[in-house]
Amino acid sequence: MEFYLNYNGTLLTTGHAKLKFIYRRTFLKQLKELDQYYKDNSVPDHMGFSSSKIREVGPFKFLPLITRDSNLEVDLEVILLSQMGPGGEKQSFGDLDNLLKALIDGLRMAQNANEIRNEVPEKDETPFLCLLEDDQVIRNINISHKKLFFPTSGYVKKGRAQEIFALIKVKVAQKFPSWHHVLDA
Repeated sequence: MEFYLNYNGTLLTTGHAKLKFIYRRTFLKQLKELDQYYKDNSVPDHMGFSSSKIREVGPFKFLPLITRDSNLEVDLEVILLSQMGPGGEKQSFGDLDNLLKALIDGLRMAQNANEIRNEVPEKDETPFLCLLEDDQVIRNINISHKKLFFPTSGYVKKGRAQEIFALIKVKVAQKFPSWHHVLDA
């Protein structure tokens, strides 16, 4: 199973809970469309957003697509366009690894109350769909980093923020084949 997510806008490399929810909410809109597509096309519950995967953290009921016990894992292929681009001068808004970490934090559910702070679910955010329970379900990450030559939503070039455009190819696979597949082979 493969699909694409994207992030277009300012990305800060600091770890504030409010910022992580900005990123999560961007992906939430796209994951709701994916969930509807799965429902319309009768994707099996274990491969989709099954209510058995709900995890409660503070006031949130997170519903990750990929959980530790779902027998699924994910490969991410990220095309990241940023202001700094590869090989440029060191910028004040963070290195490539910090940008990637901020994106991954936006793809996963909050792990504890410290990552939620004062955030509360908004209308239509229960359950709160996310891609990952945590980053331990990621099998591979491949990243291509290029210079951004077009403006995104709002130009910010101060402090620890920069504009980025990220296209994320998500490939979901089973960790272990089920006996049903082995016996049919």
